[in-house]
Amino acid sequence: MVVSCCAFGCTEKAVKGGPVTFHCFPKDEERRKIWEIKIRRENFKATKSSRLCSKHFSPDSFDREKFGGTWLKKTAVPTVFNFHKHVVERKITRKPLVRKTPEPEPVIEQGKSKNYNLI
Repeated sequence: MVVSCCAFGCTEKAVKGGPVTFHCFPKDEERRKIWEIKIRRENFKATKSSRLCSKHFSPDSFDREKFGGTWLKKTAVPTVFNFHKHVVERKITRKPLVRKTPEPEPVIEQGKSKNYNLI
């Protein structure tokens, strides 16, 4: 199975011994939801096989060991993305324009009064 990054617009694929590492989504529901929002894929729901590459994490998101091991911190959140401008801009929903026309004033005719004899 080919492992690839699920971030919007990312084309990274796993290469054995390559410099890019791939990370599973957190099991914690709240943190997983944050990751899902950050990758900006509409209606995306992470699965067991969903992975995010190391290019989307800042250097301080990793713990480095003396012997060359690198681990993603449990509190890490993906923050590094190269989205196109149209992806970054928020969609603004506009309400339809409703024109309010003033109520017409009643027309009063002048000079045409009739006299009625009321008994």
